[in-house]
Amino acid sequence: MSTRSRTPFVIAAVLVVVAVAAVLAIVLTRSSDDDNGASPTTTAPSGRTVTVEGQPLPDYEGDPDPAVGMTAPTLVGTMYDGTPMEIVPGEGGPMMVVFVAHWCPHCNDEIPVLLEWRDSGAIPEELQIFGVSTAVNPARPNYPPDEWLADFGWDWPTMADDAQATAFRAYGGTGFPYFVIVGADGTVKARNSGELPIEALNELVQTALA
Repeated sequence: MSTRSRTPFVIAAVLVVVAVAAVLAIVLTRSSDDDNGASPTTTAPSGRTVTVEGQPLPDYEGDPDPAVGMTAPTLVGTMYDGTPMEIVPGEGGPMMVVFVAHWCPHCNDEIPVLLEWRDSGAIPEELQIFGVSTAVNPARPNYPPDEWLADFGWDWPTMADDAQATAFRAYGGTGFPYFVIVGADGTVKARNSGELPIEALNELVQTALA
């Protein structure tokens, strides 16, 4: 066979190889995206940023808690509707910051308890409650988180954490749901993680604010 007659076959073979490579690239990219999407702290709505002012707290690992007595950092960010929001320790009295993740089954069990606690009137009048929605992942259940919280009837001011979970990490979070109680002096009084019944919430708050 002459060189001229082989040329069409060579070109066709090259085109087939290029086409197969393109298909493999698409498949691998999709697999990579799926794997990344499974990580709870690598995805968040585009443009979300959280700024931390002050020293981050050490990771919460139970009692004795080295963060107790430390000044909690200020968190500067936005709500999901874009409204600017700050969580400033020591401003306006004591506060409890509740970190929740929309896909977390323990958070989904705890939020109704928190709302029942709210409706019972047992929350001290001076205690401010702030939420932080963190670990956002569109591939996980109950996305988007602002609608998820609204469906529960959650009405506490809630900050949207960023893709790096900056707010959660700054407060030393290690699990969900996560509670940090800060006194009127701006220092950490107590931290806890996991599902808490109303009785435990009352005891945690009363002890922290005593």
